[in-house]
Amino acid sequence: MSSHERKITRREFLQGIIITPTWFFIEKNSNLQNYLYKPSESLLNNSEISEPSEEEKIEQKIEQAYRECFRTYEINGQTLNLRVPFALYKERKGHSVYTWGKGNISQVWEETEKWLNEPYFHQYLEALQEPKEKVVHFNLPLKKFFVYTDLKLIAKMKEIYSLREEFNKTGKWRLVDKIANLYPGNDTQVYLLKKGGGFNEKDVYDFLYCIGGIGIDCARFTYHCQQKIYGNELNIKLGKELRVSPQNVHLYIGSWFYYPPECSLVEKVEDKISNLKAGDVIHFHGQKSSHSVIIQSIDLNNGVIRYLQCTDWGLQEERGVHQSLIFFKNPEQRLRDKDVTWTQQLGPTFPGETAPYGWKTDGDRYLGTKSMVVRLKPFITSGLLKNTS
Repeated sequence: MSSHERKITRREFLQGIIITPTWFFIEKNSNLQNYLYKPSESLLNNSEISEPSEEEKIEQKIEQAYRECFRTYEINGQTLNLRVPFALYKERKGHSVYTWGKGNISQVWEETEKWLNEPYFHQYLEALQEPKEKVVHFNLPLKKFFVYTDLKLIAKMKEIYSLREEFNKTGKWRLVDKIANLYPGNDTQVYLLKKGGGFNEKDVYDFLYCIGGIGIDCARFTYHCQQKIYGNELNIKLGKELRVSPQNVHLYIGSWFYYPPECSLVEKVEDKISNLKAGDVIHFHGQKSSHSVIIQSIDLNNGVIRYLQCTDWGLQEERGVHQSLIFFKNPEQRLRDKDVTWTQQLGPTFPGETAPYGWKTDGDRYLGTKSMVVRLKPFITSGLLKNTS
């Protein structure tokens, strides 16, 4: 056994993975922890206490799909909670994305396992352990990383990170222009400041995305949840409609699929909160980019909508699959109403980059694009839920 293979503590499934069993552990560092979905007693205890409603069944199925996107690993004696990254095919020129961002979740974890056992990954971890301040440079087309200790480059990156923090506090967009002028990288050359030694989940995420090209896009995650709700019968129905093999349907689902002018299999529904259902898709349709998320639950009593998404436009620790919340006061409100609060903050994939395009929250994005709520048409979903266990 080589030295790099001994650095991952092996305990369970595939001798390297500890599946997180509890709902509250998924995002332990999130300030949204109190609003994480709590399964019904019948789901938690696998008992016959009560038969869940159709809405509850859908909520539970989506939650199961969500949890499949998280795993806990022991790496070099350190416990890390990893999530499926976001990766979009052709988003960055020359960046090779595994299965074009359309892989099954099991495939993504298998590929992750391979990279976690690669000697090159452990060379990366060893480089990060050096206690000196450093700049990590990822060359995406070459799938290589470099570590620099040049003082001038470190000073420049420190200024960039300082400006990013100031922008996050003040929202002054002129700071973004300063960041763009200072940043030595571009879409395929990523530069990151690393202070001190050690590594964390963000460092592993950066490697898996930049070097491994691992991740799925937003539409693939949304469809992953729908597959969990309706089972393989959904693939069969959509396969007939799209004229593709059922096992390949997920390869064809993109943001276009959740935009009614481009897809006749979904329909726009009124975005009044009382009209929304678990499993509905919020589609952000813009000229530069489109994005799809899925509603997991709507708590009318406490005024909370919980939706799930896969994107790297967010806080650094949330990149990839994560949950988001909307707060409302009245179920007759619409998602576009000013006093409906979208809490999900947006930010660039890496601190030196400039996207997203003037939006600070998902609410800004919803208001600033041709956004809508869509639902699979009844002739697609009819009879499918009762056939899933």
